[in-house]
Amino acid sequence: MENETISRMERMLKQKEARKVFGRTLNQQRTISKRLEPKPFEQLAILMRIAIEACSESNDFTVAKTLVNMAATYHTGENRTREFIQSRLKGLPLLQDSRLWEELFFDACAVEKRASSARNVVWKQLSPTEREDATVRFRNAIFGQLGTFVFNMMEIGVSELQVRTFAKKMCAASELPEEDATQLMASIDAFSLPTARFISDALNLLLQNQPLPNDMFRSVLTDICDRDSPIVHRVIIEALQGAVASLSESTFGQLSVLLGCLLNSALRLMDFSIAAALIRSIGGIQCNSLDITLMNAIQSHVIWSDLRVWTAALTDEVLAAIQDNVTRLALVCRYMVLMGATQEMVQEFVTEHAPASADVSWVSALFPNEPTSAEAQRLRAEQHMWLEARQQELEATQRRRRSSSNPQ
Repeated sequence: MENETISRMERMLKQKEARKVFGRTLNQQRTISKRLEPKPFEQLAILMRIAIEACSESNDFTVAKTLVNMAATYHTGENRTREFIQSRLKGLPLLQDSRLWEELFFDACAVEKRASSARNVVWKQLSPTEREDATVRFRNAIFGQLGTFVFNMMEIGVSELQVRTFAKKMCAASELPEEDATQLMASIDAFSLPTARFISDALNLLLQNQPLPNDMFRSVLTDICDRDSPIVHRVIIEALQGAVASLSESTFGQLSVLLGCLLNSALRLMDFSIAAALIRSIGGIQCNSLDITLMNAIQSHVIWSDLRVWTAALTDEVLAAIQDNVTRLALVCRYMVLMGATQEMVQEFVTEHAPASADVSWVSALFPNEPTSAEAQRLRAEQHMWLEARQQELEATQRRRRSSSNPQ
């Protein structure tokens, strides 16, 4: 198409009737050919973005559903080089609306149900065995449809959290067995693995004090912010665990921003265990020119004021290895203070979690107020040394875990 023709279509697609004709034409044309040459592919991708944006502005789900289906149909290239239009629609707000995907899925289920009814002719005339077989076939077909939707949603840039929520909800609505839901969750994990590996490689570069190129840094930021992926979160924690690094200001800054995005994602997921695991993993990372640690850099994040983070820390997989409850509680409280907790907040936490007969006099050593007597000063110094020893034991444990998970 000529540029003038494309410009004219862009203006026309602002109108609802024109969008209906556009969607209907694409639906008819796919029976002839779904593969496009590169230039028409790019032009169609532009027009479909414009049409879907117009649908969003006018709350037009009917045409939007048609266009989303067509975006998963038209492509360029062959076999492994095949690229679908949907890959060019990332970032459109309407595609993040769960109602759109739910309507699309129920539409697909209705089509499958009509096809199933046509095959079975009269349900009452089927034997019990035939009915059971028909039910299994129908559920398998619905599971296949749901798997396709999960893939398309991930491909089009819907957040992983939203895809998981959608899959679980549709499994329940379709009365699919638990093993089907488990299989879908595993497929979402598998889809996220390449992204997780990419982020792990990026973090390893940063820990080697190599700043990321701007395009790589933006890609990592986007992957952490948009995916809300538990598997990505785990990979980040594993990469950081027990790391010791003195970084340049630029590298340190990039890592600080990435961890801020991680904490935002953890907050959206209400996954406080990620924040708890992060805080005990980054104590050995600092900036060599600013004389600050990574803990200092993320100290102002709102998540640290939530006591659920620190409750999660008590059962963190590394801290849980410390069998003495008071020792574990003291280490968590130390982290709380490092991240800006007030004495009142720490005291409330200790009161809730300390064993009834435990000596918790070490709490006062966590705060820098000057003691009023030499004896109090001596006691505080002893308590401080006890806390330091427990911290060193924990850091040694983390170094051993890191060494065992990264053999030379």
